[in-house]
Order: sequence, then C-alpha cells, then structure tokens
Amino acid sequence: MIRHALAGLSQDNHAVAAVSRSTAAELTHDSDQTIAAVAEVSPAPDLTEQAIRLSVLGMAIAMEMNWDEKSVCQVGECGLIHDWGLSRVPEELQKLNAVPSDEERAILAQHPWHTLEMLAHMQQVSEAVQLAVTQVHERLDGSGYPQGLRGEQIHPYAKVLNVADAYISLTEEKWGRPPYLAYDVMVYLLNQVKQESMPSDVVRALLNVISLFPLGSRVRLSDGSEAIVKRRGIGKYNEPVVQRVGPQREIRVDLAHEPLLDLSRTMLKVTSALPDPGRQEARIAADSTIELLW
Repeated sequence: MIRHALAGLSQDNHAVAAVSRSTAAELTHDSDQTIAAVAEVSPAPDLTEQAIRLSVLGMAIAMEMNWDEKSVCQVGECGLIHDWGLSRVPEELQKLNAVPSDEERAILAQHPWHTLEMLAHMQQVSEAVQLAVTQVHERLDGSGYPQGLRGEQIHPYAKVLNVADAYISLTEEKWGRPPYLAYDVMVYLLNQVKQESMPSDVVRALLNVISLFPLGSRVRLSDGSEAIVKRRGIGKYNEPVVQRVGPQREIRVDLAHEPLLDLSRTMLKVTSALPDPGRQEARIAADSTIELLW
C-alpha cells in the first residue's frame, strides 16, 4: 500500500482504512502487547515502519481519550499517511545523519504539502484526514510547521499525532544523535505541557498508555535488582508489572523469583530508570530544551 502511494499510483483509501480498523481491534484486545510489538519492528525504522508506529500509538492515545471508533480509525489513517511526502524530498536529506541546516530545514518543512499532493491520487480520503496530515508537525505555541499554526487552529487528530510523533522521535536515533531514555522523554513531554507547547489532555493520555516506565524499558528496584517492564501498572504510573533480570541481564527463572512481579502488590518500588545497554540511550537533563525536528 505504501509503496504504491510513494510511487504515485492511483488507489483508493480502502487499504489504509482496513489497516486502521484491524489495528483498533488489536488495541482493544491487548493494547500493551500491540504497542510493544510495533515498537520492536526494528532499531532504525524506515519510513514505512515509522508510519506504522505512529499510527498505532496515535490510535491508542485516541482510544484512551474515549474518542469514537470513526475518529480513532481516522487518527490511524493520518498516522500511516502523514509523512509520505518525505519521499519527495532529495534522497540525501532523507538519509541525513546530522542536524539539518536552515536551508535543509526549509526543504524538509515542505513535506506535508507533498503528502497532500499525493492524496490527490487516492480516492475516499476524508476532508478531516486531508487537513490533519498537513498539521501533524504544528505545535500549540506556533513553533511548528509548515504554517506555524497555534492552539485551536490545529485539528484534534494532528494534536494527538504530534505528541505521539514527539515521543517516538525522541526515543529513536535521529539526525545523528542517540535515542533518549524513554522515562526522560515522558518527563520532558510533561514539562512541555507546563510551557503550553503541548496539549495537556493528549500528553496525559500518552502517560496513561505508555506510563512513566514504558514496556520493554529497564528499571532498578528498591532491593537493588534490575528488571524489565512487561506491562503497565493498573492505576499508577510508577508501579508496572516487571520481570527481574540477572547480573548479565538474563531473565531470572529460578524458583526464588516469580516470572512476573506486579509492583502494586509488593513493597518493592522503582528507584530509577536504566538505559538499555544495546541502544546507547542518552539522558535528558531536567532543564534541557530540545528542538523537536520533523
């Protein structure tokens, strides 16, 4: 589907809508594992994989906000579509491994319009989706692109996807920098709410979906042991279900340790988030200002 769209081949929206509907069903069945599975697509996702990640996380946020099925699925469609226009910028910019120059930024900032042009070759794409795909990179304070829209000028679908895109972008390698620790990214996005550059209701929904310690992240417990987060906690952001790991970070399966440990049912607490040794994750200082590029 995406290959056809990037090649400029005419098609209808049935395939995009079908993907969104099936994703909604999977999220309803088990949102934790659906999000975790998509996050494991690859360590350096291409345009297609990025679209899938954004679509799934955006839909999960919309469901958490109690949006109706039609709106949830249209958020999913926007997530799949919105960055297709990047295929029309010069290939060297698509593969850029450094912070772009002002001139390069100006070129990259046109990609939402390229996406809109590509949708002209597709049938049955709703007006809401067509509008929202051009606004995913807009921010409440007017610092986004391509139009510098503010507040209520931005479509609700775009607000959801902007937050989801920020989370995904910051937890992946981008423009030559390493991925940031997921816990630090959540704290950073919460600070963005205080600065009124991100919508509080959407970031709160993301926190409910991801929690402070996202699935697959590593944590240190109050007894000094390390563990991997396997599921969100019920009702509390800081009490996930975890699986302990040993000195070599292997899963502990000895009889002295339960396979899964629900921290809400024990005296143990998470004392700190830990970087993933295989990803070389960087930390975000509390007073950092990070430019959210593309």
